[in-house]
Amino acid sequence: MLKLGKSAKYGAALAAVALYFSIALWLERSYVSPVPKGQVAVQMRPPFEPLGGAAFRYLPSAPSEGNSLMAFAEDPANAGDRRSPIIIYEGHHPLGPAHSTFENISRIGRGHFAHWTDQGFVFSTSDGSDPNRNGRLYWLVIKG
Repeated sequence: MLKLGKSAKYGAALAAVALYFSIALWLERSYVSPVPKGQVAVQMRPPFEPLGGAAFRYLPSAPSEGNSLMAFAEDPANAGDRRSPIIIYEGHHPLGPAHSTFENISRIGRGHFAHWTDQGFVFSTSDGSDPNRNGRLYWLVIKG
C-alpha cells in the first residue's frame, strides 16, 4: 500500500476542494430552469381537452394549478374585453397572439390563445401538435 506524506494528503484535499467548487460553479452557470420568468408562473398540467381543430382547453381544477388566475379571465360575450394579463408559454417561448377568437385558435392554431370566464384557457400549440403528447411544458405566466 502506498503511504502518502502529510503534505501530499493536504495537496490532494486541496485539489478535491478546488475540483468541487469548479464543478459547482459550472453547474450553477449552465443550469436552465424550465420555469419562464415572470411575477407568477404556474405549470399547466395535462390532460388538455381537445376542442376541435387545433384548439385545446385547460381548466384549472385546484388553487395550486392556477385556479386563482381565473379571476383575470375575460368575458367572451364582450368582444372588447382584453383584461387578462396572462400569457401562455410553451417552454420558454410565449404563445400568441393572446385574446384570440375560438375560430382563430381552432382553425389557424400557431399559438393563438384566449382566457375566458366560461371556458378557462383555450389555446393551440406553436406547431399544431397535441400538447398531451408532444412532451413540452406549458405555463401560465404573468409578467412583472
